[in-house]
Amino acid sequence: MDATPQTQPRSQRSRLRILEAAVGLLGRRGLDALTFKEVADEADVSVGLVCRYFPSKEHFALALYERLALELEAAASEMPEGTMAERFRWSMEKKLALIAPHERTLVALAARAIDPLARASLLGPATEVVRSRVMGVVWLAVAGASDAPSALEAASLVRLLYGVHLVILLLFLQEPGKQARGSSELLAMVEAALAMPNLTLPLLASPALSRVHALTSRFFASARAGERDARTDARARVVLARVFRRRRVLPGADAEPTEAALALHLPRVMAFIEQKQPIQLVLPAFPAKSPNRQKVLGTLPDAAEWHALRELVSLLDDIQEAYRPGATLTICSDGHVFADVVGVADSDVSLYRRALAAMIAELETDRVRIFDLGDAFGACPPAEARRLLFDAHAPSVDEIRERAARSPSHLAQLDGIHRFLFEDGVARHPERSRSKVRKDTRLDAYEVVRRSEAWGALVAAAFSSALRLSIHPQPDVSPKIGIALLSSGDAWLTPWHGTAVLEGDRVRLMRRAEADAMGAVVVEEDGRPSYMEVRT
Repeated sequence: MDATPQTQPRSQRSRLRILEAAVGLLGRRGLDALTFKEVADEADVSVGLVCRYFPSKEHFALALYERLALELEAAASEMPEGTMAERFRWSMEKKLALIAPHERTLVALAARAIDPLARASLLGPATEVVRSRVMGVVWLAVAGASDAPSALEAASLVRLLYGVHLVILLLFLQEPGKQARGSSELLAMVEAALAMPNLTLPLLASPALSRVHALTSRFFASARAGERDARTDARARVVLARVFRRRRVLPGADAEPTEAALALHLPRVMAFIEQKQPIQLVLPAFPAKSPNRQKVLGTLPDAAEWHALRELVSLLDDIQEAYRPGATLTICSDGHVFADVVGVADSDVSLYRRALAAMIAELETDRVRIFDLGDAFGACPPAEARRLLFDAHAPSVDEIRERAARSPSHLAQLDGIHRFLFEDGVARHPERSRSKVRKDTRLDAYEVVRRSEAWGALVAAAFSSALRLSIHPQPDVSPKIGIALLSSGDAWLTPWHGTAVLEGDRVRLMRRAEADAMGAVVVEEDGRPSYMEVRT
C-alpha cells in the first residue's frame, strides 16, 4: 500500500487522489455499496486507473485500516500516565471511538478479516504495516506504565494483549445497537487481570501459555515468538539507537529514550527487518529560507542546508552499518504549505526547492529524494494545492487550541513556533508595535500548527509504513522522532532559520545577527553568501 521513495510523482499523485476519494466514500457509502466508478468520479480519474492502484475492494479496506491505525498512533502520544490496566483501557476506548463511525464498513469486512486467504485478513501479510502501528500502541501502553514489567515479560504480554484487542474489536462490531455489552465486559475483565500483575505475569511464563504462544506465533508476522523474534528485536533496537543518537527533545525530557519512547517505533522497524527491506524514513523539512535577514544570508539553500543534508546521509550510513539493507529518506519539503502565512513568496519556495534538489544530486546518493506539494497535487497553483490539502486533512483552529490547552507537549510546540514567527514578524514589520506583532503571530502560530498537521496527515498517507522524523523537538513519547541536524544552542533553530558559522573546525548554527555580533564575516561560494566564519 505504501509509496516508496522510487515512486514517480505522477503515479504517487494519482494514488493519493484515489486513496482520499476511496476513504471518504467508504465512510459515506460503506464497502458493499461502493463502486469503482464512484471512486473514479470522486477522484476525477478513469476506472482503469483506480483498478491499477486498488485492484479489489479489499484494497480499499486496507486503506481504511491504515488510516485508522495512523489516527490511533497519533493519539497515543497523549496516553495518560497510569498502570498497564488504565493505559490499555484508554487505548481500547480510543480505538473503539475511531472505528465507530466506520462500523458498517468494518462489519461488512468481518468475514474477510478472519479469512487467512483474504487480502484484508487482519493477520495476513498485507496488513503487516497496520499491525506494526497498533502493536506499537499496545507496547506503549505496557512499557510506559507505572507498573511496567521487564522487557521479556512485556513482550509476552503485548502479544497476548494484541490478540485480546482483536477479540474485543470483533465483539464490538457484532453487537447490535450501541450497547456493546460483551466487548465492555471483556475489556473490564482484561483491565481487572492487568490490575493484578502478580497473578498475570506468572501466568504468562507458564508452560501452557508459552505453548499457546508457540502455536499461534505464525499468525502474528510482526510479533513472532522465539529466537528469531528476539534477534529482530535486538537489531531493531540497534537501528533505533542510531537514530535516537540525534534525538531532539522538548525541555524536561531526557536525551536517553525510555522504553516507552521506543515502543511506538520498534514494531515498525522490526517489520522492515523481517522483510529484509530498506527502512523508510520521512522528514517534513527544508521548506524555504526565513524572510528574516537577521537570521539567514539569503533566499537559497547554503552551507547550513549542505551540512544538514550531509548529517542526514551520515544517519543513513549509520543505519546501514547496523542493518545491511540500510534505509532511504524522503524529505517532504513543505515550503508551499506555509509560504503565505510566514511571508515567503511561492516563487522563492520553488527556487529553493530546485536548488535543494541540485545539492542532493551533488551528494551522489540515490537514498534521498524530495516530495512536495506539487508531487501530491500536480501542476495546479500553490494556493489551489493548499486548499485541496486543507480541505482533506486540516483540523480546525479550535481543535488546535483545545489540544494545546490539555497537552503540555502540544503547548510547547505552539510556543516554540510562536517565538520564531514573532522574531520574524518584528523584523518584517518594523512599523508595528511588538505587542501587535506578538498578538498577530500568535494567531499565525495556530495556523502553522494546523497546516503542519494537515501536511503530516498527507505524508503519513503517502508513506504509511515509514518511520517519521521531525526537525522540531518532540516529547519523550511521540509518533515522530525529533532530529537535530546541526549543533546549535537553540533546540528550535533550523538551517532555514539560521546561518552556518565556522569556528575553527566546528560548524554551528546560529542567527546571522548573533554571528555578526561575534565579528564573523560572510564567506561566498559560487558568487553568493554561503556561511559565516569567526576568524582569529
